[in-house]
Amino acid sequence: MAHYVILKTCRGSIISLKSSTYLELKLANPISMRLNYKRSFINSLVIFGVLTLISTIFVFTTYQKDKSIIEAQSNDIIILQKERIYNHLDNILNMIQFMQTKFRNWDTFDEKNFDTLANNFLTLNPSALAFNYVNNENIIARVFPLHKNRMALGKDLTSHPDSEIKSIFLKGLDKDRITLTPPVDLYQGHRAIIFYAPVIFKDSSYGWLNILIQIDKTFENFLKVNAPLNSHISIIDKKSRRYLFNENSVGELSLKKEFRFHNRVLIFSNDISTEVSNLQERHWRQLGFIQCLIILLCITLYFYFKNNEKIIESFVSTKSERNLLRILFHDLTNPLSIVQLYALSLQEKYPSDPEVPKQLIKIQQMTEVITSIRHLDYLNREVKEVKPVKFNINELFENLLLLNKDLISKKNLNIQINNSENITKELRVPYELFKNEIVNNLFNNALKFSFASSEIIIEVSNEFIKITNKSEPIPSKVLKDINELKPTESKTEGIIGKGHGLGMFIAKILARKFELDLKITQDTKKKEVYTVLTF
Repeated sequence: MAHYVILKTCRGSIISLKSSTYLELKLANPISMRLNYKRSFINSLVIFGVLTLISTIFVFTTYQKDKSIIEAQSNDIIILQKERIYNHLDNILNMIQFMQTKFRNWDTFDEKNFDTLANNFLTLNPSALAFNYVNNENIIARVFPLHKNRMALGKDLTSHPDSEIKSIFLKGLDKDRITLTPPVDLYQGHRAIIFYAPVIFKDSSYGWLNILIQIDKTFENFLKVNAPLNSHISIIDKKSRRYLFNENSVGELSLKKEFRFHNRVLIFSNDISTEVSNLQERHWRQLGFIQCLIILLCITLYFYFKNNEKIIESFVSTKSERNLLRILFHDLTNPLSIVQLYALSLQEKYPSDPEVPKQLIKIQQMTEVITSIRHLDYLNREVKEVKPVKFNINELFENLLLLNKDLISKKNLNIQINNSENITKELRVPYELFKNEIVNNLFNNALKFSFASSEIIIEVSNEFIKITNKSEPIPSKVLKDINELKPTESKTEGIIGKGHGLGMFIAKILARKFELDLKITQDTKKKEVYTVLTF
């Protein structure tokens, strides 16, 4: 004994299937109908992680590149300033050497001539603080100007309070080359470097020119004129670690260059920590902005994936309905064939009975309507995929008149078809669907709601089919719902029971699917309804 399962379709219709058929339908859908939101979240999370990693690598790479550019520019600044300051010091050294030649022409040390040369030197060098003479006993024997350097007069340099200068004199001052000392803090409140230039007179006596060059103001003014605005240059005596200019911290981010000036090794350092810090802050902001965009993108993708799951569910549901239609058609084929064979046997058994051929025609027409179910599969195809079909519209209406003959007779309706010639039309729509599900639904709707003993006029042309019937006016809201009904909407609940139900709904969906224009209008005064199907 066969077991049946009762199912309710998406349109509310009740159908009965064999249990085996129901099981077959369930097994035919391997895709789960449940939304997998967890998978959508994981996909979004993975994309977020990948994009975050890529953006971090990108920002870090651009940071390193920009940092290298800053370092290269800073390195160029150091090289440029090194050459400029080297030349600046070298000019002072050349003037000292010129003074040496003047002293070598003297027979012995001359205080009066000394003051004259010292005054000339200080005039040409505003950065020079003092021009002194040290004798061979390491005693400062003469100072100029006297009023500023009186305290230094007569001092023994082997007992100098500065450890670096004291060490130089204890080791013995060079008698052939000019000696340059590291920076020294003077009692006048200045910082200076000291040149000790040996001089030998004609009487073989000797001594040293003791020349003090103020370095803080000298280099500060020099760099204000020559250095770039973003430069933070420091100059350091390597051995003593004393700063000649600008006591900036020398950290890992500072670039350094060494060069020798006379007997001292000087270090040039440009502190770029501020620029690098600003660069880091700018790239952090960039990364933050990119992360905000990534978060927004991932949220969008999450909802996209979530919506995609709904689309998949809808696709699966549609596929299930397609399978259901195929199964229904398969299950209906055998009973319909039995009915047809039974009707044929009755015609053979009762050939003289006039009702038998009439009933046979009705059975064949009903069979044709039912078998058009299989063509509903075209709803899931593009219109361009449907093969064009030619059919005769006049013959189509002749068949429809036979199919609805009983209803026409019962209501005593007069059907008038107005066309000047036989019209053959080619449309991209299956003939069975066009005839049974579109035109028949429209024609049958006109028959049902027409006044008894009224006239229905059917106008046929190459562009349209127009059905005019007299009936009670359709409520404006119902008429609006019919005309605006979209295939994805289900407004039949508001229409069914008011005279325009599932048949009109199916006709509207199929018309729009196959790019046919279906419009219903009315003239409430004449009580006429016009149904127009435009090709």
